[in-house]
Amino acid sequence: MEVNIVAPDKIVFSEKNAKLVTLPGMEGNLGIMDKHTPIITFLRPGLIKIEGEINNSFFVTGGVIDFQDDKLNILTDLVFNTNEINSDVVNKLKSEAEEKLKNDNLSDKDIFISNTLINEIENLNFK
Repeated sequence: MEVNIVAPDKIVFSEKNAKLVTLPGMEGNLGIMDKHTPIITFLRPGLIKIEGEINNSFFVTGGVIDFQDDKLNILTDLVFNTNEINSDVVNKLKSEAEEKLKNDNLSDKDIFISNTLINEIENLNFK
């Protein structure tokens, strides 16, 4: 299956022969393989794992996926290759999420996203 990860300014990743993609869905992790039922859904902050000729993983702060005709498009505002992300970036993301939670006027969705982002960063132990 073809997989594309797209940020606003560029195509971050493209793979033509992925076997399995694990994604952080809003209600739990999703596994997408060839011939999966077409789906469009939102992503929560978390880890995307791509198994193919070479295994890759990316950390996203949220996004949307569209899968149809054996092509998975992942659209996200912020995405980081887990092999390249550094502690400065991680600490900045976590600090911004913690600061956002201090706002009393946040929607339930924004509270969920910020808390999830903080939890995912802590669980993944980025250094």
